[in-house]
Parts: sequence; C-alpha cells; structure tokens
Amino acid sequence: EIYGAFFEDSINFGVSVKSVYSGCSDGKFDIIPATGSAVTNGVVEVALNYPVAGEYYGHVSDDVLNRLPSGIDAYTYTFMIFPESVNLGSSGGNIVGKGAYPGTKTWYKSKYVQYVNLGVHEIGHNLYQHHSRAYDNNDGIFVEYNDPSCTMGGEWGGR
Repeated sequence: EIYGAFFEDSINFGVSVKSVYSGCSDGKFDIIPATGSAVTNGVVEVALNYPVAGEYYGHVSDDVLNRLPSGIDAYTYTFMIFPESVNLGSSGGNIVGKGAYPGTKTWYKSKYVQYVNLGVHEIGHNLYQHHSRAYDNNDGIFVEYNDPSCTMGGEWGGR
C-alpha cells in the first residue's frame, strides 16, 4: 500500500505521488524509492520498543530516525507512516499528514497514506508551498489566493 501510493501508477487510478510530480515538472522532479539491503519496495520498517499512542510525532520521528537500520544505500525524502494514535500536531488530532516546510520529511497517519493527493500536498510543503487558503508572506500580511480545490488547498476527498 505504501509503495503503491508513492511509486506505482497501477494502483490509485493510474497515478502515484511520483507520477504527479514527474508530470507536473515535465520529468525534472523525480521521486525515487530508497534502495539497499534493508529496503523492500522503497520501504524500511522500523519497530520501536514502546507504545506510541498519544506520543507527539516529533519524538517518535526522532526515535525512528535514530533506529534506521544500516543497509539503506540512498534516499532523499523520508516519508514516515505512523499509527492513528500518534499526535501529528494541533487541530484536536484531526491532522492526517504533515510536511516539513521546507525540508525532506513528511509524516502520515497510516489510514490515509493511500491518498495520493495527501502525499503530493505534504511534499509540497517540503518544496516551499504554503496552503492556498492561508499564506503569510513573512511580513505579517495575510494573503489568500483562495483555491481550496487545488492540491495545497486541502479540500479533497481524503482529508
């Protein structure tokens, strides 16, 4: 399911996060699965030895990164998929994904990882994209181009 949403076009109506970014960039931005002896289909599983229910995603994320096994040859972006019980931030626990702005890490609740638009949205934050409905230009001025239907708007079926 994880590999399919991010890398395989035959699932999810013929699109993946990889194919969306490749298509939108005319092939100039490519998301390539990680490789190495510890990697299966671009995915590395990391087990933690404590219950993560209610834990803040930042703490869990740090522990996951510290426990990455050897045998990962190459990767650029880190997509972390957590159980529903991990706290991804504010909004009363309603956040289903999060992307570092800017950065190379994104976090998802496992129930929503199959939604390609969520992956595209969160990686958009890695690439300096704000929400289309809440943009602060760092001068304290609120600007809104008000397109809730676009990828960065967040009003799609999975959210």
